[in-house]
Formats: sequence, C-alpha cells, structure tokens
Amino acid sequence: MRTTCFVSVIALSFTVYSDDSDSSAWSSYRAGMGRDGYTSQKFSFSETQTWQRHLAVPSPAWTSPAQRSYWQQLEGIQPRVTDDWVNHVIADQSLVWLGSSGDDTVRCLNASTGVKAWSFVADGPVRYAPVLVGKLIFFGSDDGFVYCLKSETGELVWRKRLGPRDWRIPGNGRMISLWPVRTGLVVDNDIVYATAGLYPSQGVYAAALNVRDGSFVWQQKLNVSPQGYMLSSETMLFVPTGRGNPVGLDRATGRLIKSFSGVGGAFAVLLDNELFSGPGNDGTLTSNTLEASGRLASFKGKSMAASPSHSFLLDENGIRSIDRIAYRKAGEDALSATKQIDLLKRELNKKGLTIKRRAFLQRQLGKLGDILDDAKRARITSVKWSIKASDRSQVIALENCIITGGFGIVEARSLVDGSVKWSAKIKGTARGFAYSVGRLFVSTDTGDLFCFSKAQFQSESKEEFQKNNTSELPFNLTDRLASMVRSNQGWALVTDIVDGSLCAALAENTKLSIVGVSNDHNKVNFAREYLAERGLYGNRVSIHFIENDALPFTDYFANLIISEGALLKKNKSRLNKYEWKRMLQPYNGVVSLDPNVDPYMAEGLDGAGEWTHQYGNPANTSNSGDKLINSDLVLQWFGGPGAAPMVDRHLRAPAPLAAQGKLIIPGENILIVLDAYNGTEIWRLPLADSQRYSMPYDAGYMSIDGGRLCVSVKDKVQIIELNSGKVKQTYPVSNFVPGKKRHWGYAALLNNRLYGSAQQPTASRTKPSRELISADYNNNQALVTSTHLFSSSLKETRIGESKWTYEGGTILNPTITLLGDRLFFVETINPIGGSGQYTLDVLRENDLQIVCLDSKTGGRLWSRVLDDGMELSRNILFMAASGENLVVVGSHLDGSNDTMYRVRCYSVDSGRDLWSANHLKGLPGAFTHGEQVHHPVLLDGRLIAEPAIYDLATGKRLGPMGVSKNWNLKRPGHSCGTLTGAGDCLFFRAANPTVLDLGESNTGRFKALAPTRPGCWINILPAQGLVLIPEASSGCVCHFSLQTSMAFRPRRQGE
Repeated sequence: MRTTCFVSVIALSFTVYSDDSDSSAWSSYRAGMGRDGYTSQKFSFSETQTWQRHLAVPSPAWTSPAQRSYWQQLEGIQPRVTDDWVNHVIADQSLVWLGSSGDDTVRCLNASTGVKAWSFVADGPVRYAPVLVGKLIFFGSDDGFVYCLKSETGELVWRKRLGPRDWRIPGNGRMISLWPVRTGLVVDNDIVYATAGLYPSQGVYAAALNVRDGSFVWQQKLNVSPQGYMLSSETMLFVPTGRGNPVGLDRATGRLIKSFSGVGGAFAVLLDNELFSGPGNDGTLTSNTLEASGRLASFKGKSMAASPSHSFLLDENGIRSIDRIAYRKAGEDALSATKQIDLLKRELNKKGLTIKRRAFLQRQLGKLGDILDDAKRARITSVKWSIKASDRSQVIALENCIITGGFGIVEARSLVDGSVKWSAKIKGTARGFAYSVGRLFVSTDTGDLFCFSKAQFQSESKEEFQKNNTSELPFNLTDRLASMVRSNQGWALVTDIVDGSLCAALAENTKLSIVGVSNDHNKVNFAREYLAERGLYGNRVSIHFIENDALPFTDYFANLIISEGALLKKNKSRLNKYEWKRMLQPYNGVVSLDPNVDPYMAEGLDGAGEWTHQYGNPANTSNSGDKLINSDLVLQWFGGPGAAPMVDRHLRAPAPLAAQGKLIIPGENILIVLDAYNGTEIWRLPLADSQRYSMPYDAGYMSIDGGRLCVSVKDKVQIIELNSGKVKQTYPVSNFVPGKKRHWGYAALLNNRLYGSAQQPTASRTKPSRELISADYNNNQALVTSTHLFSSSLKETRIGESKWTYEGGTILNPTITLLGDRLFFVETINPIGGSGQYTLDVLRENDLQIVCLDSKTGGRLWSRVLDDGMELSRNILFMAASGENLVVVGSHLDGSNDTMYRVRCYSVDSGRDLWSANHLKGLPGAFTHGEQVHHPVLLDGRLIAEPAIYDLATGKRLGPMGVSKNWNLKRPGHSCGTLTGAGDCLFFRAANPTVLDLGESNTGRFKALAPTRPGCWINILPAQGLVLIPEASSGCVCHFSLQTSMAFRPRRQGE
C-alpha cells in the first residue's frame, strides 16, 4: 500500500544511533560523510543477478551543457551537476531505500527480493539519497522540506520546511518550492544538516535540525547556490555549489568560513585533510587542503573512490590507481623543496655575498634540485596502474576490488592491476552503486535497480504502474476539456480533486503539466495511487495537499484552471476569484470552475510591454515600455533551454523577443519558443543557415507583429505563426531587388507592413570561430552594410501594391531605425563596392549622411551630413528615436587611451541639431572586451548612453532620481554587453544579471538577480510584466553555479 506524507506525526521515544552504527550498512551516499565510496566489505566474484526493479525514470534537474567553447578552444564540455541522473540507494542487511526525481517517491524494498515494503510520496522530486541513522531515514525534497521517517514502516516522524514560507514555482518542468533542498543531507551526533534555495536574491538557507523533532539548532542565510551531496569533517560542513566551487561552513554555527578554489562541479570527496572537487569542464578534479589557502593539485578525473591507502580515479579514458600516501609525501617533498629553492635564489641575488657563502648556497641548490626531481619521479611511480576503459561513469572501492560501470555493464576490477575479475550486463548506464552485506546494488539512468548477490535469482519485478490503463470520464467531458484548452503545452491547475480521473484525462489528451490540489488527505492519497497506476504521476501530474484557500503557487503560471469536483458534478469549487485571476496566464489562460458557466478567457496583461525587435521596438529604444517592472523581483520560473542549443556567448547572438505571452529565443540555427510565464517550451523550429553573429555591428533580423514572427534567412524572409511555429509565407529578396545576388539583411514587421534591406551575401558574420570573437571585441571593427532598403504592405499572403525600394549609398545596418511614418539610417553619399563589411574609417572616407525616408512610400524627406565630431566615431554608430528626438551615438579612443562617447540629438522632422554632448568612459585601457560599444536606452525622457544619463529633451546630465549631476554608471563587474530598460530600471550584465533602479536612490544601488553568467550583448528583457532571462552563457567555463533560463516578476503588494 502506498504511504504518503499525510500520516500523523508520531510521538516517539527512541535512541538515535550514529552514522556508523552498522559497519556493513551502506547508510548514506558513497558510504559516509566524506563520500569516499569505500567499504571494508569484500566482493566474492561469484555474484549473479538476484533481482531487478523497473522504477520511474529519473528526471534530472538540469539539461546538457554546451557542446564547446570557441574562446577556450574546448570541445565536449563535461556536465558538472550529475548527482540526480540516477536514483541512488542506501541499504542495510535487510532493506534498501531510495528516492525518485521521476515520481517524487521514497521507496523501501526488501533487500533479498526487491519487493516493496513501503513507499512515501513527497510534494516534489527527491533527488538525493536518504540517510539511514539507526531506525530512521532522513531526506530532502524539491518541495522545500526535510523529512524524517521510520525506516521500517515509512511512517512520518517529522518534516521541516527550511524556507520562509510555502511558495511553489515551475522549475525545469516541475512544480517545486522556491527554496528546494538540493543538497544531500549530513546526519551526525543527533543533528541533521541541510540547505534550501538556489537563488541568493530570493534567500538561501543552511540549517542544523534536531534529529528528534526537526527543530532548528541554527539557521544561516548563505550567498551561494547549494547543489550536490554535502560532506562533513568534525568541525566543518562542505557545501558543493553546482557548477561553482565548494564552500565550508562552521558546523557549530553555519557561518561561512572558507571558499575553496577549483574547476567547478558538484562532485566532492573528503580525504584526511584534503577536499577533492570537480569535474570542471574537461573532467578535472582539484585538491584543496582544509587549512591552507589556495589549490594543492589538479588532475584528470570525473569521479574517484578511496581506500585507506589508495585512490582510484575515473576519467573519460579509463581508471588509474594511485598510492595516495606515496603521492602525498612526494607532493609535500616537492612543495618543501620548491620553497627552499625560492629562498636560496633570493639570497643568491643579494649583493656582498662571500665566495664561500655563494658556493655553499649553490651546492644546497643542487641538492634541493635532486630532491625535487626525486619527488617528481615519486609522484609518477605512485601511479600503480592505469587501464583504458572508456565511458565508465562511476566507481566505488571495496576491500578486495573496485566496482565500476558504464553503458550496459557493471564490473569488479582487481586492486593489483585493474583487470576485470567479474562483470554483468545491465539495462542503461550504471551511475550509482551501493554495497551491503554481500549485495551489490546498481542504479541506472533508465530507472532500473539491480541487485547482485550469491542468492538465487528471483523473478524480475514488474513495473508498479500499467501505462495502458486509460481514464474514463462522463460522456463528452473529455471533448469539452480538449475544446477549452487554448494552449496544448503549459500548466494546468486542477482544484477540488475527487479521484484524479480528470487529471489523468488531461494528461492523456494534452501535453500540459498538471498540478492537482485538495484539502482532503484521503482524496490526495487516492488520486496519487490512481495516477501512479497509469504511469502518470510525477513528471506529468502531481497532487498536493493544500489546506488553505490561498494556494501557494506563483502568479500567472496556469494556462488552464479547472475544478475536478465541479466538472464531475461532485461539489462546487472552493477557489475564489482573486486567487484564480492571480494564477491565470494572462494571454491564453482559461478558467472553468462551474460546468454551467462559459469558461473565462484571459485577454492580456494591462501595462505589460513587448520586446518585438532587436532593440525592443523598430525605433531601437531598448525600452519595452513595460509599466509593471520594478527592482523588487520574485523568481517566477527557471528551466530550459539550457546551454546545449544556444549560441556561444562570446559570439553575441541576436536578442530574444517577447510578446503575446511568449518568449522567443534564437538558438544556434534554431528558434525556441517558451511560455513567458511558466517556461514551458511550446515549439522549436530549425532554421538552417539562419545564424548571424556579432550583432552590435549588424541589424536585427527578427521581429514580431501581432501573432506573426518574421525571420530573415539568407536570401528570403519567413513569416511564422507565433502560436504554432508553422511557416506561413516566404518572401525572397528578389521581389524587391531583382537581378542581383543579395541576402535579406534587416527585417521588421510592423502594422502588417514588411521592411527589409538587401545586402551582399558576405556582409553578415555567419561562421563562428575563435578568431571572430577575438577580432570583434576590439576597436575599429567592420560594420555590416546594405545596398538597398525596401518595404511593402502585406495583403493576405501576397506582397501588396504599395511596394518601394530605395537605392542610394552604402547603408549602415546598425543605424536602421523606424519611428511611425519615418525610416532613418546612416549611409555613405556614394555606394562602396566590396564584401559589405567596412570599418568606419573606410565608410567616412566616402562621407556619411543621415537620411530620413517616408516609411510608406520610400520618398526622401530630408538628409544631412554626419558632422560635429560624430564623423570621428571609429567603434560603432547606433541610432534610436523617440517622440521628437533622433539620437545618434558613437565612440572612439581619445588621446589618453580612454573611450570617448559622442552623443547627438536631432529633430525627427527636419534633422536640425537639438543638442550634443561628449563624455568619457573614465576607464583608460578598458576596451578589450567590447566595453567601448554600448547601445543607447531611451527611458521615459532620459537617454542612457552608458555610462552617462542625459535629459532627452535638453541634453543636461542626470544621475539617479533625476538629480542633475555628472554621474557615471559603473557596473559592479564586467561592462561589456549592453543595457535594456523599462520604467525606472536598467538591466545589464555585471558579474551576474543585474538591475539598477534609477528611481530608488540618489547613488544607485545594484541588485544581482541570479548566480548565473549573463550573455555578452542582450539577453535580459523587461517585458510582459516580467524580467525574462533566457540562457546565454553557452560556452562559459567559469564557476557560476547555475546555467539556466529564468524569469522574475515584480513582487505583489503584501507578498
């Protein structure tokens, strides 16, 4: 019988045993608090498969890493967070326990037969192995709780929430706590150590809990993102931080006392006085001493196990055995000799040494050199054996062998020479091992659990669920559900759960993720059982017990809200109007809580802005116009896409777009569209040969108009239906520029009118390389140019009659700007032949002018020479327009090697001068990473030409709060990339994605939003009433804890 978390808390009198009370038990992940993966038990080499269980397939929290880094010239980046790729087990002489990220269930199995003894369902994925202490097990869940259960029965003893409140958001497709428990627990001396939370801006907590009742011993706020299995010495807790490096906490207080260096990664092992962590980007482990600062050593390896005397390192090519004692002594000898050599060399450099003293020092140097050479040789000879065995995933050590495995295989190898002494075939890839009382347990990424022992083979256990069961609903109710759904992907909230049948029908007939709620324990338990039998519980559907009328789910997440009780005509819905309106997706949400009332259809979010073009809109203001945005932000969702399909960050891809409740993300020759409010992927569309790089020097080639998305691909533009991802029309550039070989450059769709430019096929940068990155971050880069501009109205699927084409000089793509019935750009007075890429030095030799065309007819309204110092620009020319103001911004180096920014404001009606200004960056020499190229932001009467702020009407310098002063924006970190804005807020890349609220303080206060690496141009969009940050750190090899897409929303009043 399935047991759930809704068992009454039991008043118990019990004795708590220490972690090592049973030396034959594998009581925690990798056999202890040091995670060394060693047990003193012996393998017999005669084991055979005793039983096999098919369980839910694991659902890892994170997606795959990038394929490469062009800048680091690294192919095949290794994943750094892999702890939840399998369901790791613990075991003693009679029972086996494991959690599941696939169906949120902790199971206890009979160790001899694999038969289920009990199961317990949490309110979120259980990603880390439980810990066995005496007659209790402890584990954490993505629901934000730490649990204590009786190990033999599964009865709940206590559970403790570590975050400040019960609040749940979509996280990688699951409904989880804003403060999930993403570290394996440590239990020692009657204290449970745990962490909760991923985003320091939202609160991250470390806690010590009393093992008897879960009460706090201490709780500390952290400024890291804990992810991985925690480790512990007698005085310090070691907390992995996902893709980052571990930190050390004082066990007595939880205070941060040490940050470790390394290559990044969640794997860690504590041996004696050393902490090993990794595996970095290329499968490297780093060793740090606990007392001394700095790094001790780095070596190839993605996993390791350690006996009392030897370490066994697993890398992508094979396994090697190292005499750890000899290796450490050799390292100490080498370090001591090196220090003494340095001291002697310094003394030898002193003046006035006697000949005798100098000779003595040189003899000592020679002896120390010999010691150093001996130490180096000793390190080499400490490697006792090394064997090739590719694609092995994990390793543990027993007294007489090591156990390792990979795809389809598990094997025992000799400690003497690494030869195979035993092997067995398995299903899937072996990524988790445990050994207890003569039994080897193997977990695979397919959800299978194998037991090998000397006992007789048991019959293979069947799955707990039958996928062929279908749900039966009253006549026409299934059809009614299907007809009311406006989005087949996304989230459904089902209230007033009766039995789970409506949830099952939704899961079987849509692609929605479904969360059901009830205030009745019995109905929750029944529905979970019903859904589990159909193979739907977990990844597709989860059922939560919610006692209060106010539901703990984030705003705007639900595409569909229905009442199972009401639609099955069992009872009326308890959900009030304020709650369902708060949670409903604003653009395609549907609510049906009464079968006798027509469903409510959402129609948009008042005040929400859109990001429809490269720089926000056709006028290039880099301002969405969103009226809802402020700097007090709450995490809305996080998840895919991850780094794998994205453009390498250094190549500076085109900006994402956001409109109609959707987030449009340009990946590497692919478009990925998400629901902006819950992160669900709606569609993907591969677009071969569409990718362009170095977008600061090019024009936007995607735009949104209503429900249509236009994208230019080589010599044509495609019109794509935003809801479905289907290509509806394709228009070749030859429709506008016949008889010439051209590609479609600039593209914009506005009010049912199509705009574009024709450019040479070689104009845009389309081939990624390290050389491209190196060149495009420096000064005086070539701009992409066009030969023609054109436009036409669209009549149904055809080009309209009001078509025009303009041919003049060579048009600078980054300056093409559209405001109302005017189209602005900078061009040379006479055209230039060639590739279509030219530096500003070349372009100005042909004289530059600003041109204004009538956007409907293509007729020239006015033109003027680009002068007054703007012709000195060497790095970039950008243009933006708002109201009566046309702004041109450029930059070049001045005599002090600082970047000089030039700003000119003209009348949109006539081109006459309105005002001009110049300002320095104030950081001489800071121009090697793109810092000299910033696009302007026009923000409600202010012009931000980083680092200065101007009154757009007068050109007067401003600071935050509108105060008149020469204030410079100095980012707290990198200043490459450019700004986006809405309301009073600016968003940009610093060390992390950062917000500056210009209306919050006179001095300007920066807030880091996430422990992630932002993109190198634009990837933070304040639009749709959200701050949308799709993943843009692909190719980053630095130690940022998270690599994910995400969204924030402004905090509600009283929230």
